[in-house]
Amino acid sequence: TLGTRSPTTLFRRLGEIEYLTSFTHARRFYTLPHIPSFDAFGLWFYQGIGFSRHGTLKATLPALVSASDLGLFYREFKPIVHIPVYPTLLTLTAEKLLMREYIPGRGLLYLSADEATAKTQLENRRLALAREKALREELPATLVIESLLEIIASSQMRPLLSPQELASRLVLRGVPATVEQLEQVFERFGLKKKRT
Repeated sequence: TLGTRSPTTLFRRLGEIEYLTSFTHARRFYTLPHIPSFDAFGLWFYQGIGFSRHGTLKATLPALVSASDLGLFYREFKPIVHIPVYPTLLTLTAEKLLMREYIPGRGLLYLSADEATAKTQLENRRLALAREKALREELPATLVIESLLEIIASSQMRPLLSPQELASRLVLRGVPATVEQLEQVFERFGLKKKRT
């Protein structure tokens, strides 16, 4: 297409047009800017090859962190970028392109390099963790266990119970439960009643 077999000429001619390199696979793949359909994170994957609106992985990770109201824990990066990012995060924090804060029991939280943004992200994350903890503490462990056992037992015969149906079954078995508590159980474990 470019009328050459010389790698030097090829890359010189590629330099004359706009193109994107992959942020995965050591930047070995190329695409033209009009091809990707970027998602909300500014990423596009084609057959497992990732391209970013921001360019490299090193440019992408700070953009993802800055766009997050809560910052990002290490484990939260992989579902977004689909590749290990720890070495890049180490580089970014060493170069002060990202900040990080250790959250006991959760690990390192990566925050924006902008101090005011980082402070807001940290406060937001602490509030979210406190709400999550309060939800866990509000639900007695026995209620959670009994609810899950009842859901498993009943799923053999019928579709997933609704929180209202589950409350009735538990009360009949002598387990005090409110619909609101069971809605929390459903939310915590990602349970949804399928429409049939």
